[in-house]
Amino acid sequence: MSDLALLVAERSVLPVVEKSLTSLFQLAEINRATVVVPARQLSEFARLTTPAIEIVAEDDVIPRHISQSIAARLGARQARAGWYLQQFVKLAFCKCVETSRYVIWDADTVLLQPINFFRDGRLQLAAAKEHHRPYFKTFERLMGARPVLRSSAISQYMPVDVSCAKEMLEKVERIHNRHWIDAILSVLPLQGDSEFSEYETLANYMALSHPDKVSFVRHRWFRYGSDICGSTTLPGIDEMASIFSGYAYVAFERHLHSARKRKMLRLMLKLGISS
Repeated sequence: MSDLALLVAERSVLPVVEKSLTSLFQLAEINRATVVVPARQLSEFARLTTPAIEIVAEDDVIPRHISQSIAARLGARQARAGWYLQQFVKLAFCKCVETSRYVIWDADTVLLQPINFFRDGRLQLAAAKEHHRPYFKTFERLMGARPVLRSSAISQYMPVDVSCAKEMLEKVERIHNRHWIDAILSVLPLQGDSEFSEYETLANYMALSHPDKVSFVRHRWFRYGSDICGSTTLPGIDEMASIFSGYAYVAFERHLHSARKRKMLRLMLKLGISS
């Protein structure tokens, strides 16, 4: 069965998005993709449109009046509004799509090896090293239940069962008696910049409510592709696979690292250390 990929992007990652889409079509069972972008940037992404690739405005997924209200709800953290919005878009997409499942794929990430997102009726969730305590505390306040996962599920992608995602959002609304976005914002203590994760929330909900639908896998991947070969003029997929040999995928996150830090990252790459 071929599947749909969802990428949420903005102009700064456009060069990587092109490689991301190519890699997904070549190496995964993905035959369609939706790229959600700010409405004012639709023209810049238009050249990516094909029969298999749809470019959609954020406003078509989350109404503008809702997205514009996010910053005001974040108080002193309102600079993080865009960061929260892109997570809400990934969740809200379950209410827009006419398929039973899709794969959230981080727009700054390129697949290097074949990967299965679904197997034997189960979502193949990626277990990761990261464990940011505020994400798990937010889940507890949001769902009224303790998270069950010991490891993180933040690993650049997330396969989504549409019926389960809808069920989760509806449960949030029942518990808090308000729209699910409003509910999430209402439980944030606003003591730090990053207090909610769509990946951790979905994964813990699935593991808690539908454990028969999920399995966990581990991948070796590299986070700092931009420190190795930049993020504007990228090599082809084959050359990239050679540069990052042994890694399932590489992310091109934008960091301002010192020369010393970049040297350490090159050593990590040489040693095959995973992010």
